[in-house]
Amino acid sequence: MAMWVEALFGGVGAICFALMMVPQVVLNTKRRCTEGLSWGLVLPWHIAGVMFVGVTLAHENPSWFAALSMFSQVFFCGICEVQMFFFRRVEKGWRRRTLMSAWYVALTAMSCLACAGCYYFFKASSEEVDFILGELVPSVLIALGFIPEFYEFISSMSIEGYSFGVTFFDVVGSAGNAATYLMRDEALVNKLAEAAPFLTIIAMHIVLLMLAAWVVCNQPSSCSVEAEVDNSTDPSEDENLDGSPVMCSI
Repeated sequence: MAMWVEALFGGVGAICFALMMVPQVVLNTKRRCTEGLSWGLVLPWHIAGVMFVGVTLAHENPSWFAALSMFSQVFFCGICEVQMFFFRRVEKGWRRRTLMSAWYVALTAMSCLACAGCYYFFKASSEEVDFILGELVPSVLIALGFIPEFYEFISSMSIEGYSFGVTFFDVVGSAGNAATYLMRDEALVNKLAEAAPFLTIIAMHIVLLMLAAWVVCNQPSSCSVEAEVDNSTDPSEDENLDGSPVMCSI
């Protein structure tokens, strides 16, 4: 594949991943809460990103765009984790802003160290270990990260709190990164293995969109909600048995 084609697709992927979590972070900041997000989503994505960055950089022919894309995911997952912790436990003000800023820096530094550790581990490991821990496990973690969001949609019958800007940038970015692998002059099995995390992201977002559409189509209308409220009122509370109004004595 021509270098400029790989750079084009990889560049699109890296830019989209850099922008992917921005809508969610902005939404959280405006609302001063992280309703709609769960630790079961963010943590698996964070761990999967760290592992994938390490194994990607350890390859003989690394995809720098894919590594940069996944590190963007790691960075913004860290921001969401800090927001999820402090928005619920610390009152707003200068103290919360200071603590959150400090933890942004600390968590980013720890993520960089974790990526470096994974890089040296995968550099010394076999190809089988690279595939299992660097490509298969991250794909599974990414898929598992979507399950809490599916449950949130179904249990609440609402899509409130989730930014679909995340879905747009995630799908486009994953398609760009997957293309850089699928267009390489390698065996199909190797290409699919390397692109597995990005293909998993695309597949799970398709399921997420289908589920969101189902939730929206099955939400009770405002008229039916008002009717239920009216029907729940007991006429006997306002009238006597003979139909005359109840008089309150003082």
